[in-house]
Amino acid sequence: MRTLAVLLENTRGSLLAFSMYSDLRTREDSALWLKKQASVPVEIIRLTPETIYLGEIIQVFPAVPRRCFLFFDVESAFPKILGYLNLNREKLFQLGHALVFWVRREGLRRIAEEAPDFWAWRSRVLDFRTGEKPERGQIGLHDSVIGHYTLEQIQRQLESLEESGGSDLASQLALGRRYLALGEFERAEAPLERARAEAERQGDQLGLAAVLYLLGHCRFAHGFFDEADSLYSNSLKIACEIGSNEVISAAARQLSVVALHNGDMDSAIGYANTMMQIAILSGNLTALAGAHDHMGSILAGSDDPRGAEQEYLAAVKYEEQLGHRSDLALTLGKLAHVYEEMGDSARAESVRKRAQDINSSLQISPSRQSESS
Repeated sequence: MRTLAVLLENTRGSLLAFSMYSDLRTREDSALWLKKQASVPVEIIRLTPETIYLGEIIQVFPAVPRRCFLFFDVESAFPKILGYLNLNREKLFQLGHALVFWVRREGLRRIAEEAPDFWAWRSRVLDFRTGEKPERGQIGLHDSVIGHYTLEQIQRQLESLEESGGSDLASQLALGRRYLALGEFERAEAPLERARAEAERQGDQLGLAAVLYLLGHCRFAHGFFDEADSLYSNSLKIACEIGSNEVISAAARQLSVVALHNGDMDSAIGYANTMMQIAILSGNLTALAGAHDHMGSILAGSDDPRGAEQEYLAAVKYEEQLGHRSDLALTLGKLAHVYEEMGDSARAESVRKRAQDINSSLQISPSRQSESS
């Protein structure tokens, strides 16, 4: 629990964390301790099958100061809340509070598998379970750094890498990436720093750009946005010098995210434009969809609903061509929110219904998901 208290103290703005527990006494005692020790007000929200609109619940409280919301009995709101979380990720994060979901192991697995876009924005998974051996695995995970693996597969890869004891750049980079995928940012830093030293020794500029980008993730996860900005900027500079469009796009996207956290809308849009230009040059439909979606999110947050609408519609077009239905559902959810902001409730409801229909059709059983991994 001290880890969570420190995390709240050392971060600003939005934060998403999950706390696993095995008994109610541990959960309740931990929450009481946090309410006394945390540097921000702590609110406990107990969910029911009817309480799934978390954004509306949070907005009942004053926007200032920043608060920490502990959500209890999350599983009681399944399955409805899973679709809500996946479709309203942006809205919840724009509220600027810390959100901590207390779940059992099975609940965590379902969130990871059935609300993957929401899960992807986690900062930390904390384990408060007692009387049972902590287990990894069987949590569906899509991480852009390493592709689609289950945590069990990543753990096996880690064990293999650790046993090999390889000190070369590729081994250390792979080790750091997999720790990042597990959300173990502290453990990722050591192999990534070794990879940085090795890349600098070899004069491997592409390797160095990749390492700096990943180290930026570590600093960003801890809330050290200035350090993250510096690392992403150096990664972008090197990538521009060697002409690595993939790293340019990735670094520019993260720099725009940092700029948004710092309230620098002009820089956020500028970096997003860089990402867009790379996507256009590459002609890659996935990159184009991602660039338009990202720009739409920025414009939606800068009170430009018309601009956001056009960007989201462009993303929808590419996602439809690609058949990326999970991404399509998420983008449609954002578009519905834009229409609400524009006062067009009929279009908002129509688009939201389409997103919900797609999301419902994607709810496959855990066994089938495992088979498709």
